[in-house]
Amino acid sequence: MANQLTILANRWKAADNNDELPEALYDALVGENNTAYERRVIKALARATRIVNDDGTIRTFTELVKDWEYSHSVYGHTRVCQACGKKDIVKNCILKNKDDGSTELIVGSTCVFRYLEIVVNGRILEGEEKEEWLR
Repeated sequence: MANQLTILANRWKAADNNDELPEALYDALVGENNTAYERRVIKALARATRIVNDDGTIRTFTELVKDWEYSHSVYGHTRVCQACGKKDIVKNCILKNKDDGSTELIVGSTCVFRYLEIVVNGRILEGEEKEEWLR
């Protein structure tokens, strides 16, 4: 049985590396208790990062979001958030994938505020301080 699980885990890892995981897997990751907005964000981040652990288990959204860090903000790069799909975003927040250092997502400040930690001088910003810093 353990050998079969190892084979399955290796198949999932290969499929994840080739962006060939089944839609049902993303649906299971999203769950039923999230809002439509949260489901869009979870799916977008899951598609942009590795979702299968080395042992073949599926990573949770809490684990996935830790792969991303806020890099900087620009204006006018895109008008659509790559996380939630919101249109007409003004501030484009650039997120970098910590695992590979090269994958970037451009998202709105609302998604950054809700889902990512902002660390300044070794301290995690929260609440109003985080919102103000993003401005």
